[in-house]
Parts: sequence; structure tokens; C-alpha cells
Amino acid sequence: ISLIVLYHIYSVMATQAKTTLISLVGKPGSGKGTYGALLASRYRNLTFLSVGDVLRDSAKRNETLRRVLTSGKLVDDTIVNEAVIESLQEENLQQLKAQHSIDSDAKLFNDGGEHVILDGFPRTDAQTKLLSEWPSNLE
Repeated sequence: ISLIVLYHIYSVMATQAKTTLISLVGKPGSGKGTYGALLASRYRNLTFLSVGDVLRDSAKRNETLRRVLTSGKLVDDTIVNEAVIESLQEENLQQLKAQHSIDSDAKLFNDGGEHVILDGFPRTDAQTKLLSEWPSNLE
């Protein structure tokens, strides 16, 4: 199995809270979604963000995006980046966290910050650039 974990820590200046982004990158079927959801269900302070799920949900309201997804082509970086930025907003993270049942009170990190597991992001140089500039591009 070729699964790579990229670990990023950023300080959000507005709140002084630390946010950790953990990117799961690998081939289709390598376990990104499985392990991301498993970790988020076991640790109270992890939120799982599947970019594919976000795009599929957006496609329900966007015919152009639906056509791209059904064709099997990669979605344009601009659309993916906007979806990720929107999902990383605090209120959206809270909704994502509420969608996943948490099996215990265990915490993977004991720093009081937010911790997000990204499944399938970044995939391209443009997405990597967005991630490297985050969180300044959220404002």
C-alpha cells in the first residue's frame, strides 16, 4: 500500500489557535478515506475532510461540476481550492465533526487546537501552493 501522510502545522493569527492539517495522499484504493475516517472516529479532536465527498455534494447543485465528476476527469484546481477553503471555515468544520461519530474521549493532540485530516488534497502543484499559503488565504 502506498499511502503518504503529509503533516502541516499553521498558526491562525486571528485566533492564536493552532491548526494542524494532515494530508493523506495516495493512489485510489490505498486507504486514504478508510484511515482518515477511522482516525477521526477514534480521536475527539480530529476532523475528517474528504475532498471527494465535498465535490460530490457540491455536484448535486452544480451541473457543470457533475459532468466533470461523471467523466472521470480531474476537477479544475480553482473549484477544488474554493471547496477546500470553504470547508476549512470554522462553522463548516464543526458540521463535519458532527457528521462523524466519535468512539471515545481520546485526543491525538493535547494542544487545544483544531486538527483536520485531508483526504485527496493536495493533488496538484496549484493545490500544494494553496496549502502552503494557508491560513492567510482563508481571510
